[in-house]
Amino acid sequence: MVSMTERVTEYLNPITKISPASHTTEQNSTRIDMSLYRRVLIVLQVGALATNATLDLDVEQHTAASGGSTKNVTGKSITQLTEAGGDSNKMVAVELRAEELDLENDYRYISVELTPATAAAICGVIVLATVARYEPVSTSAWDEIVD
Repeated sequence: MVSMTERVTEYLNPITKISPASHTTEQNSTRIDMSLYRRVLIVLQVGALATNATLDLDVEQHTAASGGSTKNVTGKSITQLTEAGGDSNKMVAVELRAEELDLENDYRYISVELTPATAAAICGVIVLATVARYEPVSTSAWDEIVD
């Protein structure tokens, strides 16, 4: 829980992103080592979806920081957004706890896979870590903090 003397920017630490743009192909974030965090919040912000566009977001888990085995995290995929369904200008959040990973089989890394199809989707993702296992948390990932 955030104390009154702690900055929210110390509690919610941006650890990876998919920069906002007009995406037409699959985008993947860098991998995050969940042994360093107990929880993450994945925020998808969608602008305009072109005619007939669809947009999917899945959270993938991995056994290594690069390479290794990969599979989706069960229950951590959004309901597909569509232009036909009026889903332009939406914001979607996915919460994940470290214990939701397949830790018994050494899946400790996660990444976000963003998949636009049929037409362009203006969108971006930010992943915010919270409840760090080791404190204090660096605020150097923010480009600017205004108190």
